[in-house]
Amino acid sequence: MHNLFKAFCAGSLMTATGAVLAASTADLKVAGTIIPAACTPVFSGGGTVDFGKISAKDLSPTKLTALPRKFFTWTISCSAPTRIALSFKDNRPLLISSFDFNPTNKPLGQNIGIYYLYQERQETLADGVAVDTIASSDSGAVWNKPTSALIHRDANWLFSFANKDTLTPTAFKNLSGKIRLDMEVRKTNDLDITKEIPIDGLATMTVTYL
Repeated sequence: MHNLFKAFCAGSLMTATGAVLAASTADLKVAGTIIPAACTPVFSGGGTVDFGKISAKDLSPTKLTALPRKFFTWTISCSAPTRIALSFKDNRPLLISSFDFNPTNKPLGQNIGIYYLYQERQETLADGVAVDTIASSDSGAVWNKPTSALIHRDANWLFSFANKDTLTPTAFKNLSGKIRLDMEVRKTNDLDITKEIPIDGLATMTVTYL
C-alpha cells in the first residue's frame, strides 16, 4: 500500500509538471547572406587629418575659432561589382546634434571643439564615372537626394551612390570621393592654455553591403 501511494504521487507529479510546462512557442529565424565580394575602404594621409601646431594666441577667448579648412580623399576597392552604403560614427561623442563630431583632449576627457564632415559630391566617381550621392535616414529602406552635403554621425543614416538622376544604389568595383572637414575650437576662456592641448578626434567610416 505504501509503494502504491508513492507510485500514485510520482504519476501525479509528472502530470502536474507537464501541465505547467505546456506553453505557446515562437520561432526565431537567423538569416543572412555571405557574399563573395569584399570591399576595402582607405583614407588618404593614412587616415589622419593633422592641423599641426596651433598657437593659443590665434584663438578667440570669447567665441569659437574656425581652423583652416581641410580636405581628404577616400577610396573603396571591391573584388567584384558590389552595392554598398557608408555611415560614420563619432568615437568621441558629446551629443550636440547629429552633425557634430567632437575632438577631445583625451587625457582630461575635455571637449575642445567640434568638426563637421561634408561630402564633396561632385567629385565622387564609381569605376571612373561620376555618380550621384543618395541618402537614407532609415537604414536603407528609402533613398532620397540629400539636400545638404553634411554627413550625419547617426548609424541609421546611410549614404550611397547611384547612376545620374536615379535613386537606386549602383554596384561598382572602385569608388573614390573627397570629404571636407571644417573644425572650430572652443573659446580659450573655457580651456587650460597654460599647457599643450592635444586634438584627439576619432571617427569611423563603416561599409554596409546592400
